[in-house]
Amino acid sequence: MQAASIMRRYVMLQGVSCQARGFARLEGTPERMSLSLQAMHLPLERPLRLLLLCGGEDGTAQDLGLMQVSAQGGAVMHHSGLAISCWEAIVIAADWPDAQLVAIGTLRSCSQQALQRALSHYLSLPREDSLPAPVQEEPSAPAQPQHPDTLQRLNYLHWPACFSDLRRHFVTQTPCAPFDAPGWRFVRVSLTADAPAAWGYLGRHATHGAVDAICWAIPGQREAPPSALHGYRWVPARHGEGYFITLRTVKDA
Repeated sequence: MQAASIMRRYVMLQGVSCQARGFARLEGTPERMSLSLQAMHLPLERPLRLLLLCGGEDGTAQDLGLMQVSAQGGAVMHHSGLAISCWEAIVIAADWPDAQLVAIGTLRSCSQQALQRALSHYLSLPREDSLPAPVQEEPSAPAQPQHPDTLQRLNYLHWPACFSDLRRHFVTQTPCAPFDAPGWRFVRVSLTADAPAAWGYLGRHATHGAVDAICWAIPGQREAPPSALHGYRWVPARHGEGYFITLRTVKDA
């Protein structure tokens, strides 16, 4: 059996609205690469996050987590097992609520404007008054996507049969970021009439292009969970809020 050829590539990082610069070293096969990033002259006034992005309003993102920036504005990060070929750019971004591009490393042709729209789509947390009013979902056919190309954008992400009925929420709802949880994407969903809250957050985690875990997060105060949420645990979130959460992995199904 012939061994897969190892590829190496250097991607230069260019600052968008600051003097940030640096590089990312990619090594491995197209389906499984390691990323080693070094950056300097990063802004210190806001938390920064490292992401892989595909541009557009319905663009997708892989969140690689918050960056530990030194007092001199430097940062080093390393990740492995990344499917780099499906992304357009390596991005350093200022975190919510005003998600802004800080530095871009181009992987393939894309525009800065498209990357900014994708970043805002992924990171920006909607204002409370902009969230949809909680309504009871009809037990009819699943809602249709609002944008025809959204489904095509998500085709590469495999949903196992045990979670496939939840996929439609991520096609039709706007993503948000209630937690600092790299690798997770959340959407707000309505709950059934007998639930302890009218709405909650549904999250999914993906590894190597496949969903491997889901999370339910129900808003609540830091105390013992109601009987309906037996087995949930309370965790703090952004904006000083808190949620009772439960996780379910493919292995649990």
